[in-house]
Amino acid sequence: MLCYSTIFLFRNLRQNGKRLNLWLSATKKSLGTSTW
Repeated sequence: MLCYSTIFLFRNLRQNGKRLNLWLSATKKSLGTSTW
């Protein structure tokens, strides 16, 4: 049971990380590269 929840948590983190990266890249594009 513990192993399963750990795997589930890691999968969740990975999906959230992908979403965060997409959001960050979109934000960078909208702000422009000069501010980064």
